[in-house]
Amino acid sequence: LKTSKTLEQLHAETVSNFVKLKLSYMFTCTLMASGRGDVAAKPTLQDHRLRFVFSKPTQTEPEPAVTVYVDAEVVEADGTKMTYALFFEGQMYKRLVTIDSANVTGDEFNERLIDKVYDQKMALRKAHLWTADGAKAAAATSVAATA
Repeated sequence: LKTSKTLEQLHAETVSNFVKLKLSYMFTCTLMASGRGDVAAKPTLQDHRLRFVFSKPTQTEPEPAVTVYVDAEVVEADGTKMTYALFFEGQMYKRLVTIDSANVTGDEFNERLIDKVYDQKMALRKAHLWTADGAKAAAATSVAATA
């Protein structure tokens, strides 16, 4: 990835891009080390990820019990367009998303990807994991969600 932008500039632009998507989720975005072992002596963009934590706080539950995290790597920055590789909840499978900050339509990112993980976590939270029936329901939800 070749860009003259600093890590902080890319972080700010990424947050701005995701705000423009007008998602129904609240989110935080943190710049963090990628965790790879081959980090350069002077850390570069490739040595970092942006971690989004998505949630749906409510009046009755301002600190939601369920959050979804998504790690994003900037794989291309070309003018006003940025391409991200998104990794949901620690998965190795990446989903590529390109956002043009000059022309955000809201169609660049399918919020349903977050919804699916959020709904799975809510279902597991509601299951009574300490009972045999709850454990079976949680296992069935987990298996059905991955199918």
